Amino acid sequence: MQQLIYLFRHGETEYNSEGRYQGQLDSPLTELGREQVQQNARMLKAFIGHAHDWKIISSPLGRAVESTEILCETIDYDKNNVEFDQRLTEVAVGQWAGLKMSEIQQTWPNLLLNTDAFNWYFHAPDGESYEQVVNR
Repeated sequence: MQQLIYLFRHGETEYNSEGRYQGQLDSPLTELGREQVQQNARMLKAFIGHAHDWKIISSPLGRAVESTEILCETIDYDKNNVEFDQRLTEVAVGQWAGLKMSEIQQTWPNLLLNTDAFNWYFHAPDGESYEQVVNR
């Protein structure tokens, strides 16, 4: 039996629109974020038809829960059947949570040396390491 996985990111949050890093903090979806989720959900519905045989697993973070609720409503899926998995939470960015990159660079300039777009957040004070994220 063939299995498919459709992976969705939450819609834009207030922190996203302000350029702030959330990590495991929560910031509600913006109106644009809700529209993004609805658009993606409509596309998903066109692919899968009836969602009753599908399994939906979500991060328990508020922005993901809100996105999942919009998804469920749009594709006619019982939100009580959603499974929440802590392993899907965002990487914890410790003391950098809620800050903009300019604030991070100003306060911790040396921690960003020799990093790139894919690994900088694993250097956050009190944040998760790459190994911790992989293990979870």
